[in-house]
Amino acid sequence: MRRFFLRFLNAFRSKRQESELNREIASHLALMEDEFRSRGLSQEAARRAARLALGGPEQAKELHREARAMGWIVDLKRDVRYALRTLANSPGFTAAVIAILAIGIGANTAMFSVLNGVVLKPLTYPDAGRIVRIQIRWTDTGVMPNSIPGGDEIDIRRLDGAFQKIAFYSGGEMGVQLGDHAEFVGAQRVHPDFFSVFGVPPIAGRLFTAADSRQSAIVSLAFAQRNFGSAAGALGRSVFIENLSYKIVGVMPGQMRYPANTDVWSADFAEPENKNRSGFNYRLVARLAPGVSLQAANSKLAALALQLAYTYPDSNDRRTFVAAPLKENLVSGVRATLFVMMGAVAFVLLIACANVANLMLARSSGRAHEIAIRAALGARRRHLIGQLLAESLLLASAAGALGLVIARIGTSALLSIGTHYVPVPRIQEIQVDWRVLLFAAAISVITAIVFGLVPLQEISRLGIRDAINRSGSRGSVGAGSSRMRKTLVVAQI
Repeated sequence: MRRFFLRFLNAFRSKRQESELNREIASHLALMEDEFRSRGLSQEAARRAARLALGGPEQAKELHREARAMGWIVDLKRDVRYALRTLANSPGFTAAVIAILAIGIGANTAMFSVLNGVVLKPLTYPDAGRIVRIQIRWTDTGVMPNSIPGGDEIDIRRLDGAFQKIAFYSGGEMGVQLGDHAEFVGAQRVHPDFFSVFGVPPIAGRLFTAADSRQSAIVSLAFAQRNFGSAAGALGRSVFIENLSYKIVGVMPGQMRYPANTDVWSADFAEPENKNRSGFNYRLVARLAPGVSLQAANSKLAALALQLAYTYPDSNDRRTFVAAPLKENLVSGVRATLFVMMGAVAFVLLIACANVANLMLARSSGRAHEIAIRAALGARRRHLIGQLLAESLLLASAAGALGLVIARIGTSALLSIGTHYVPVPRIQEIQVDWRVLLFAAAISVITAIVFGLVPLQEISRLGIRDAINRSGSRGSVGAGSSRMRKTLVVAQI
């Protein structure tokens, strides 16, 4: 263990160790030269014989470094320093590769973050798959209005065995008076069973009972903190909505935001106040009864609709009722658009990778000549690979860091658009998705590595001598790279 730590520490004390190593090798060479001169060799012959016997000063130093310290750490430091100098000498190439990859990574991460938060991520309510929206569908046009008449709601509530809980709600943005000031917030009148449908308990206080109708309200945690300092501080306080006073009896956690952007829920009557069948005033949510499938519930709703059409032909002749999962109901209007946008952005990443591959292939012809000369001078293959990998990884790492910044900016921009211009459901659940960030970064790293190693692949194919002679000419290296670049251009188109 002690030897392990010594080797680890030696990897980071290279300057002092190198000067000691140079003195040691020079001393050893001098002793060997003296020995060969004592055998009758000339000074020049003795120097050559000493170097041959040592196996070459640089090779001896390399072996000593590997024995003295962790060679891979020393190699990594050297490769990174060399890669930084090389990339700094080509600022145009470096900036282009980093910018192209960063845009591809950032755009994909931002777009998938929106897609995941809105469409793919399940709702945060307990057993959310059993929560449904119930709507009317006109049988002649297929149109589905958002609201339902109060008379139809009463009949649906009486439907036996289909739903465990069912609740109506109505409302929107309106002024809420709090005594010394007012706020314009999302406010809904809800059936006393509304929160039982979602299965979300309050973080302070209690849920509604039948006795709370037109007397009590429940507020969001954000509303309570903003106006009363805390959830507990809101309990027992009063709010005024449309000239009616409501006492706050509960505070809901942040996950309860249905309908979107609602801050105040006031208790309505257990039955709709307007019971006619022509006024579309109420929206309906329900939780399926245990053991009842969505198909079974829809069959019962369809049978009820036929019965009501026979009983009330003037109002219900062309109506049927449909239950759909709440999540599907929320995102159906934007699902196709978001998937199309995600597909377009995915192609942006592919095009970015193809462009980077083109840039690296164009650069590979010049690098092949340099790598071939270094190989001819004795550079080991693993060192050459390490230096090319270091360049590729530095480019990909810088692109990933910049891509994260672009992803955050892009996500914020999309959230702003969704908040102010284009209604996007579940917008509060959107956040940067690290999985797709890592995936896009991995694709970029692989692209940079594969095409960054092209010079070494060409040298292996041609041999060192041919690579030196042909690099930069219209020989095999240039022709191979040219064919690959043309293929990538065709693929992009």
